[in-house]
Amino acid sequence: MTSRHPAAADAPSPSMSVVVRPAYDIPGFCEAFGVGRSHVFDEIARGRLRATKIGRRTVIAGTDAMAWLEAYRNASDRSAPKVA
Repeated sequence: MTSRHPAAADAPSPSMSVVVRPAYDIPGFCEAFGVGRSHVFDEIARGRLRATKIGRRTVIAGTDAMAWLEAYRNASDRSAPKVA
């Protein structure tokens, strides 16, 4: 049986270079950023991830995707303990 979600080890690491696409549909965003559909829609509903409807499709611009990722990285940096 195969999983639809990539393993955590398959998620891009912060040191990897990421090729930003012009836009992502929801399945493409989930695959590229290693998150599930429900998390994506929750982030959109909370206003933390900007999305646009084009017809029946929900699309996330590449620049908005990277801004979302950077906001998460900044939030995790602030909550991390300071090392002297």
